[in-house]
Amino acid sequence: MTPRCAQSGGSRARCWLALVVGYGLTAAQPATAQQTVLPLRLQVDATAEWVRIELRGLVVQPLTRTLTVSGGVELAGPLVQGNAIVIRKPLLNQSKVVLTLDLAVMPTGAPLQVAVTRGNGGDCKLKLTSGGRLLAADSSTGMGPLIGNLRLISLDLARFSLPLPRRDWGRRVLAFYYGWWGTPQGPTQKWLHWEPTEPHKGVNLPPVLGLYDSLDGATLHTHTSWAKMAGIDTLVLSLWQRDARQDALVKAVLNAAEHDGLTATVYLETAENADDLRKQLVYLLAEPMRHPGWLTMHGQKVVFVYTRVFDTVDANGYRKALDGLPILAIGDRMDPKWLTAFDGLHSYISFNSPANYAEDLRLVQQHARLGDKLAVATVTPGYDDTHVRFAGTHLHRRNGDFLRDSWKLALASDWVILTSFNELHEGSQIEPTVAEGDLWLKRMRHWTNLFKGFIN
Repeated sequence: MTPRCAQSGGSRARCWLALVVGYGLTAAQPATAQQTVLPLRLQVDATAEWVRIELRGLVVQPLTRTLTVSGGVELAGPLVQGNAIVIRKPLLNQSKVVLTLDLAVMPTGAPLQVAVTRGNGGDCKLKLTSGGRLLAADSSTGMGPLIGNLRLISLDLARFSLPLPRRDWGRRVLAFYYGWWGTPQGPTQKWLHWEPTEPHKGVNLPPVLGLYDSLDGATLHTHTSWAKMAGIDTLVLSLWQRDARQDALVKAVLNAAEHDGLTATVYLETAENADDLRKQLVYLLAEPMRHPGWLTMHGQKVVFVYTRVFDTVDANGYRKALDGLPILAIGDRMDPKWLTAFDGLHSYISFNSPANYAEDLRLVQQHARLGDKLAVATVTPGYDDTHVRFAGTHLHRRNGDFLRDSWKLALASDWVILTSFNELHEGSQIEPTVAEGDLWLKRMRHWTNLFKGFIN
């Protein structure tokens, strides 16, 4: 994201770009199948002082549990540790532990095994079922027959019950959108983010619309029309602390989006603390979120939260800010632990280390699907902020190959978000420019068609 300082600009040159629409598409299946989430129930009856049950070849998400321990003994440490269930009591304690644990599990492709280890004394009885169907049962006492007190139980994937139901999130394409551009001749009545003496300073490539004003209705409708042509369903408007211009901008973007059959939401950029964040959300619920153009999923209003807010609000703060509000919040983090605070995760930047991002996305997708939440993959055509930062970063677009590579990572996601529609400072835009015309709208449209299953 660029430094949020106002930049000014010169005279506004208006021209319109003619775009040809008419793709003649028929629906097909989405390009990449999604992983299956299955139900698993683990039942344990044990007196051993400790038991460790590792579910190999599965990613695990706890759903519900019942646990009783005789004698008032408290277990030490967390019960679920990654893909292992650990029961640990005080040394030499053989009080009975009865545990029933319902899990959502996702096969990784590795052999399915249950590895059971336990303390030398006492016993352990184990049963695994899926939808009432018995997968495995085992009972051991003392040291057991295997070296190292390890018992291995193989599972048959075919014996698992039907997949767990999951909400339909659709296959939605979104784009980060910037409404901070202003001109003295337009509704803003002053320069914002343009440089009047050097019209293209701080702008990677001059837009075909010239130096425009984001509050101008014609400009907004041109942008939403272009977004629709590119296969974008939702614009995610960068939003700072409230003022009159931003209130007007949110309304104007929602109006333009609804007019052209799109939806819109906001990217919350700052918050002083959890209370301030909640105050912002409550205002949005009371006013803008009532607009029919606001992105709504399963009765909840969608918002995105930028990484800067994480400097002032921790996980507990997010839970406090969101508590009881009909809001589906998607945070700028790619770590599954944040799914305890958010309904989904994304990353504004996905290209600093493609290999690391691919692994982070894989893990977040797995845990999001296990918890029936969202992992939103990020795509971008390229990046060049050398006009606004020294020495800056320039990641070449490579004639569309950069966009292609990021889309290939994203195809298995429920949602994909574009960085960006018109972040001209950082050169990540697909907005038509004088130099390249509508080239990037067309390239984006190819991938959105593939993602939505319109082409094979």
